[in-house]
Amino acid sequence: MSAPLGSNLCPLRPRVTRTQIRSLPIVLTLVYVLDFLDRNILSILAEDIEADLGLE
Repeated sequence: MSAPLGSNLCPLRPRVTRTQIRSLPIVLTLVYVLDFLDRNILSILAEDIEADLGLE
């Protein structure tokens, strides 16, 4: 006898809630935005950092 469709075939598998599914794109977007801002700020300040460290 086979298990009905949609039954829990692996009882140890963690369940993912709808809240987690909906929040994942938001979290990934925030990480992307912060990465983008970090790179832009670093590129703007690169000349000043090089001058301070005497790397020119």
